[in-house]
Amino acid sequence: MEAREKIRALMPVKAGVNLRMAAGRGHYGSTGIEIELSGEEASVLELMSQQIADRLGRLPMIREVDTSLESGDQEVRVAVQRERTLAAGLSSQAVASTVSSALSSRAVSHFKTDDREVDLIMQYREEDRETLDQLKNVPVFGAEAALPLGALADFSFVEGPRSIEREDHQMRVQITAEATDRRASYGAMGAVEAVMSEMPMPPGYSWSFGRWNRYMRQDQDSGFYSLLFALPLVYMVLAALFESFTQPFTIMFSVPFALIGVALVMHLTGQPWETMTIIGLIVLLGIVVNNAIVLINHINFLRKEGLGRDDAIRLGGQHRLRPILITAITTILGMVPMVAPFLFPQWFGPVEGRAATWAPIGLVIIGGLTTSTFLTLMIIPTIYSLIDDASSFMRRVLRSA
Repeated sequence: MEAREKIRALMPVKAGVNLRMAAGRGHYGSTGIEIELSGEEASVLELMSQQIADRLGRLPMIREVDTSLESGDQEVRVAVQRERTLAAGLSSQAVASTVSSALSSRAVSHFKTDDREVDLIMQYREEDRETLDQLKNVPVFGAEAALPLGALADFSFVEGPRSIEREDHQMRVQITAEATDRRASYGAMGAVEAVMSEMPMPPGYSWSFGRWNRYMRQDQDSGFYSLLFALPLVYMVLAALFESFTQPFTIMFSVPFALIGVALVMHLTGQPWETMTIIGLIVLLGIVVNNAIVLINHINFLRKEGLGRDDAIRLGGQHRLRPILITAITTILGMVPMVAPFLFPQWFGPVEGRAATWAPIGLVIIGGLTTSTFLTLMIIPTIYSLIDDASSFMRRVLRSA
């Protein structure tokens, strides 16, 4: 993204010239957005693509909207006048052959050598075919005399055919755009989807996101499903470990504490919620509960030794403060090499290749573990007391019933 902005700053600004850079795609964290329109009539697709491009251009997080409808090249059309040609004793084919021979780059013959075959191309010299007047003066040889091409044909400048792709026997037009930054890329896809849902589609016409956008959305959805599956799995393991249905809830409060740090570090570094971020959350989910497990397990041990609940909480916090801090600090320091080039490119060089891919995982773990460690030490004992009181109250209610 930084390279794109630097290139854009270096480009000259000229009146009447619009600069568009190709949409980035094909990698995680890309800001490129691609929409595919498909249907039967090219004219309808052209009209729809222009309307959609106009609407997308009004979105604040979208820029550089473009379509795959390329304007045809400027061409010179030679229209042979049959009456003049027949009067001169020539045919339209003879005139067309003369033009082709003068300008075509097709091989007229081949020259064979010992190891290869060389094409022989015969055409006018470059300096003899640079202007339209020179083309009009090309002689067309007939039975009696040679006539200039301009006397047998009319010339006009026209726009060549536009390029439209086909897929599954239907015409397809692509609309590409760029998000203003990586953090806005996923929000931009939602805004684009809202615009497209309001766009009426004629019968037989449809739209979809481009291939790489679809892949990114599928990966994101799969990551969220994995995260939702990991939460109850962690709870079941904790319930089996503590032989309780209530104490795992106390430990699971470490997860929202970690999300505070994740959201903060993602905001400060300008990172989007992409696939690698979700993978980092899944890894973080298994790490942040360790501190609460160590603390709650020791408190339970002290209570079994005969200490009261409040005394066990105070003493357990004192006993486990140093191990929890040492464990968290060593884990965070182990993540530093992964994120150092991302945070300090002026010292370690720009982030490239796999480093840019894996850096979000390290950022998530560092941010989430930092806040979770301190909040676990300060707030989890209070939550432990509240849940223990609620459990005692429910047991008394059940006994009285």
